[in-house]
Amino acid sequence: MKKFVLSIFLSTVMLIQSNNFIYGADNTNRTAFGKLAFSNYLSGSFNVLSSNINNAKIISIAHDKGYVFAIKGTIPAKQIKFTAKMQDFSSKTIDGDQGQWYFSNSSVAQYSNGQINILKKGVTKATFVINGVSTSLMLFAKESEEDSYVLYEENFNSLVDGSLPSGWIRKDGANGSNTYVKNGALYIDGRLGAARVLLPEYLSKFGNYVIEADVTNLSANDDMSWGAIMYRIQKNDYPYYQMTVKKKATAANGTEFAEKDINNNWIVGKINFFYEDINESKMYHYKVKAYNNIVEQWIGNVMLMSVDTWGIYPAGGIGFQASGCIMKVDNVKVSLLEEPLGPVKSPEDNFARVKEVNTKIAMAPTLVSEIKSKEEFDRLISNGQVGTIILSVNKNLEVTGYGPNNVIGTVASFYEAMKSKVIPAFRVNDLESAQAISKYLKDNGIEDVFVISKYPDLVREARKNYAFVRGIVEFESLPSNLDSNQLLNIVSFANRNLSRIVLIPSDAATKNNVRYLQQRLITVWTKDTAKDNGNEKIVNLHRIIASGSNGILTDSVEKAVQALSLYNKNTTIIRKPFLIGHRGVPQLAPENTIEGAELAFTLGADMVENDIWITKAGADGKQHLVVIHDETLERTTTGKGKVSEMTLEQIRTYFANNQFKNKYPAAKVPTLAQYFEKFNGRDKTILVEIKSKDPKTADSFVELVENSRAYGQAIAISSNNDQLKRIKALMPEISLGNIRAGYDFKSDAYGALRYALWEAQSLDSSLMPNCESISKDFMEIAKHRGMTIWPWNINDISTAIHYFKMGVWGISTDCAFVFSDWAADITPKQSNVYMKSGELSLLEANIKTYNGTVKSVIPEVVVIGGDDCIEVLGSIVKAKKPGIVYVLLRYTARLSGLPEDVYDLYTEPVRIQVG
Repeated sequence: MKKFVLSIFLSTVMLIQSNNFIYGADNTNRTAFGKLAFSNYLSGSFNVLSSNINNAKIISIAHDKGYVFAIKGTIPAKQIKFTAKMQDFSSKTIDGDQGQWYFSNSSVAQYSNGQINILKKGVTKATFVINGVSTSLMLFAKESEEDSYVLYEENFNSLVDGSLPSGWIRKDGANGSNTYVKNGALYIDGRLGAARVLLPEYLSKFGNYVIEADVTNLSANDDMSWGAIMYRIQKNDYPYYQMTVKKKATAANGTEFAEKDINNNWIVGKINFFYEDINESKMYHYKVKAYNNIVEQWIGNVMLMSVDTWGIYPAGGIGFQASGCIMKVDNVKVSLLEEPLGPVKSPEDNFARVKEVNTKIAMAPTLVSEIKSKEEFDRLISNGQVGTIILSVNKNLEVTGYGPNNVIGTVASFYEAMKSKVIPAFRVNDLESAQAISKYLKDNGIEDVFVISKYPDLVREARKNYAFVRGIVEFESLPSNLDSNQLLNIVSFANRNLSRIVLIPSDAATKNNVRYLQQRLITVWTKDTAKDNGNEKIVNLHRIIASGSNGILTDSVEKAVQALSLYNKNTTIIRKPFLIGHRGVPQLAPENTIEGAELAFTLGADMVENDIWITKAGADGKQHLVVIHDETLERTTTGKGKVSEMTLEQIRTYFANNQFKNKYPAAKVPTLAQYFEKFNGRDKTILVEIKSKDPKTADSFVELVENSRAYGQAIAISSNNDQLKRIKALMPEISLGNIRAGYDFKSDAYGALRYALWEAQSLDSSLMPNCESISKDFMEIAKHRGMTIWPWNINDISTAIHYFKMGVWGISTDCAFVFSDWAADITPKQSNVYMKSGELSLLEANIKTYNGTVKSVIPEVVVIGGDDCIEVLGSIVKAKKPGIVYVLLRYTARLSGLPEDVYDLYTEPVRIQVG
């Protein structure tokens, strides 16, 4: 009996020593593993496999990566290798079937007879034990080869309020009172300073992963407050990368790829905007994809940016960070990314690279076609000559052809075929279709796109849902003799329904009608309604070109290309750039005065730009808008002080003639009301720049336009987006101009276009950049998107010539007199000519300059159809045989003494009938 008791005692001592050794190797699993080991020992199943190794004792054992991957099924443990360090300082490889395995989550994996049985997808901690020495590693399992390995997943639903998930670490300002789980979500309160929390440390072993989470920002201190996903965190601290999303995500820098560098400094590597500001009541699905040196950041299905990190931090931990707001996080998931992401991509890569027609027309009209069959579509895509294709769509996101029941494909398939080649314009005919297409476009990040409809409210609905989509309102039937009120209604309809583009029939597209709309910042596309009989189609296309339309919708793209190619001698101007007197004519008259504006109009300006500020309330209790550039009076007037601190009565005691005291001794600071009254009834427009940030300025401007009925005169412009938004909300029918300085639209044309479009579309405005920032290439790609560009400020003749020949929409200048004698328009003296066979006729035209001077010229004759009926001898036409022929009259005008400073003007088609 004594021998038996002694035997039990010695065995127990040996077991305790053995377990203590194991705990030392793996303290983190002491209790669980201890119970398991003791139980196995008592049951006789605990087995130390000393017979499988040499006599040298193992000191430690490790797995080279610390994790293994497995697919549901059975895997031989022998395949898993460990490195053992021996007591004699040697090392050796240990196979996984030489020891025993234990799993923290036995529902995921179990060990038996040298086999590891993977039961289902999941994550479990695996402990491998041999000769009393253990090591731990992570085992990640998936159901099938097609699935992704999930490295970590947490929905917070099972956690107690106030806690954190196991293994998470609070860092840098995070504590139990500001970083916690509540009602099944994680909250990080960074309102008093940045706070961050890190996920379990084992994730730092990885670098190729997809991080997903549902996130929103609550109680933001300001628009720039942000929530972020940190990734590839080094040493559980910094450096690291970060996907930052600000409360005002629609700002140009609303989202960022940032790096916290080794010195704990921020480096913002790339910025982008998102399509909406972060709404507290909505959760957004954030996603980071990282593979080797390439990183992508997403919200939903929209890729915000793709970045090459140059492999600086190939792996690292994961966390969340908030600054200036409460970041709410739910449904966190980290998956292994096994496939490369490919080269760096940008959202603008999907923008259509429209092929320009071979023509010398400056800013030639973009070509548009509407398809009714898949065959038409394939032909247009193959030819590559069209800028935009119109596709009718229904609420099911199907493309229809001849009638609503004739489905010819899906939006997804058609878009995939035209992406980066041709711009899609989706036609909608009912509310459900407008809502469906705008949601689809937004959800999939499709940005280079139009929505068109004959029902303006449908365009507005699509635009409200997704600001990036560009609106086109179609006016199906309009007369040619539109009066100014009817034209102003078109402007109002377009603006109210958030459309910068109108589509009008060719009968209504006279030069005067088109010019009226364009002068009020509306882009005009014209629908070619002529039948393809004889010369009728080609002649109508030339009429549309001569009207100055910005785009041509035609069912005969080939003939449109043919027509445009005829303008091939010199740079050709089909729509004169509008001349804008910047503050009047500051080089000849006091700026921002009635006298200066009157002189600018006399010299040929179509528009005058002025600046306004709001006064202090006077004796009548009213504030007034006065026209003056500076916030103070000193520079341009005989007074002193801030405009906002003076009444109108006080300001009127001073003269606004500091620059021209003798020439204009009586010039005063005018009110904007005086401007409207003085120039009422003229076909002139006034660009009113809102300089002040005071909302009262915008409110007073709207009230004045309404009271003065100056809808056809006034255009609001500003560099302050908040003021433009306020005016748009108060007066949706007015046109707006967005003044931009300091942005480079040259070096990355499509990247710049994307930014410019986003801002212009968000404001429903035209772009007014400083002239040095734009290029011909940028303007060419912008025109296909219906965008008009009005550069400022052009004050020397060589620069003026350069931009004039580029075909800009308008030129803002202090020197309107430079343009006065430039030829702006040409009209034939006879639109219809009757001749007999053998007869000779000299065809003449009238040239009109910017300042209104008209002179007779003898142009060249260019035949466009029926050339066998006549013979052209220079400017003389000889009738050969009976028939009808159409010609254009071409006049070459000169801008300076340099041989290259010439341009051509063409008349609309002249009809010659030989009897």
